Amino acid sequence: MLILYLTIFPIFPVFPIANKNVLCDYPVQHSAGHVVFEKTGVEVIGSDSFTPSDQCAVPNDLVIQASSESEQSGLLEEDELPLSPGIKLISSVSKLNGQLEVWVPHGANMVLTGQKWNIILKEYQNNRWVTVSQTENFTGQGIKNIVCKSNHVRFNTDHLSTFIVVGKFDKSSLSVFKRMKVAAFCTDARVGEDLVMRLYCFDDCEWSFEVCFTSC
Repeated sequence: MLILYLTIFPIFPVFPIANKNVLCDYPVQHSAGHVVFEKTGVEVIGSDSFTPSDQCAVPNDLVIQASSESEQSGLLEEDELPLSPGIKLISSVSKLNGQLEVWVPHGANMVLTGQKWNIILKEYQNNRWVTVSQTENFTGQGIKNIVCKSNHVRFNTDHLSTFIVVGKFDKSSLSVFKRMKVAAFCTDARVGEDLVMRLYCFDDCEWSFEVCFTSC
């Protein structure tokens, strides 16, 4: 008789540096004026020095500090769920001389429950979280052209700051969905022996994937 034991371990992002809940992410050059932060999935697009635009060049020393929701005091309002880590854009450049386009991935499953989500972009200003936009036609506070897509929010900003994507779900709906991944691990077993399997369910991001494997 084959007996299968399943133990589910929810895994959420952990960012391993001095503060274990914060990750420092460094960019990879994708093309002229376009950098990608592979661990967070954030993309930043600036001018490529060839095409005239109101965008500025991406700072050479731009890095990201990503922090988990548990680090964000006063972030969530009623019925809101975190859909991205806090994304802090850091550079020695004190002031941008134009716009940068920023893409922040979010975890809402817009394919199955897109009509039930209200995707919200927030910015950390004056020691508190401020709702920047709940609509795509928002312009102000140095941020404009906010667009919510199936797996990311993109916007233009004329300053470096800390941003996060949250979602408010339709309370009248039975359920909403986030994208998750599942990994299963089991021990070697001979015929007639019990097979023990561990099933890990974790957020759809590289941090959680790494934590899952280091925990096994």
